Amino acid sequence: MNERLVSGSDRSPDSAGHMVELTRSLLDAETVDGVLRRILLAARVLIPDADMASITLRERTGELGTPFYSDPEAVDLDRLQYRLGEGPCVTAADPAGAAFACSGDLSAEPAWPRFGPAAASYGYASVLATALLLPTESDEAVGALNVYSRAPGSLDDVARDTALLLATHASSPWPPSGRPPTARARWPTPRTRW
Repeated sequence: MNERLVSGSDRSPDSAGHMVELTRSLLDAETVDGVLRRILLAARVLIPDADMASITLRERTGELGTPFYSDPEAVDLDRLQYRLGEGPCVTAADPAGAAFACSGDLSAEPAWPRFGPAAASYGYASVLATALLLPTESDEAVGALNVYSRAPGSLDDVARDTALLLATHASSPWPPSGRPPTARARWPTPRTRW
């Protein structure tokens, strides 16, 4: 992957150069695992004040899991949401949910009265999550891209738009089965199909 993208220099989220680098990086990825890991790195680099990120995936059984993350603490916060049945990644990954959830003040977030204060006790003040959607008529959520920040009110419209763009990249090539492929599955290239 490009050194500038990896290092995080020039964290301007509207940098056309970063988007070109991300696109090239995604095209170079050969597996789903590789693509989702690159999406996480891009979230940390491109979203201002993103301290950590994770990807939630919904199993066929409805069970949620966090197979991809930038920091072990993200897994802790995701699992806390799964256990409580509330929080931004639970909301965004719910097929009947809003597909996007955010808060700039987790300590006082009325939408998640148990998760919000618990996340704040970890030192995180802001969060956003956006659904990974199937490119079908139903637009069923299969997971979520989650971004956490220690800075209050920091995940603004630029952060939202960047996260939505990254989630679109992560969602676009799901196979026709309608479920995310396994992590080691070969990623389709412009010349291949599922």
